Amino acid sequence: MVPLPPVPGAALWRFLDHLEAKRCPLARVSAPGQFQLQGSRAVGLTYTLQTSTNLVDWVDRINVVAGAGGLLECLMAMDPNAPACFYRLRWP
Repeated sequence: MVPLPPVPGAALWRFLDHLEAKRCPLARVSAPGQFQLQGSRAVGLTYTLQTSTNLVDWVDRINVVAGAGGLLECLMAMDPNAPACFYRLRWP
């Protein structure tokens, strides 16, 4: 890994590099109104996908089990009326 320059955002980049090393899932809007999560985790473990509109109050939305080879996949509809929506995985 190439050392990062000492700038204010350097800690964030180190954190992002750490997440990538841990096989951080891909999260994206796959189609209008559709949130998609894909990643690789420990086989058989169950994760809870949570959402929040304010990063303080989190709501459990769906449980996702890492299947064969640790594949983790989820596709869910997004609320078009929400002013913002944040996602996170929780385990256990």
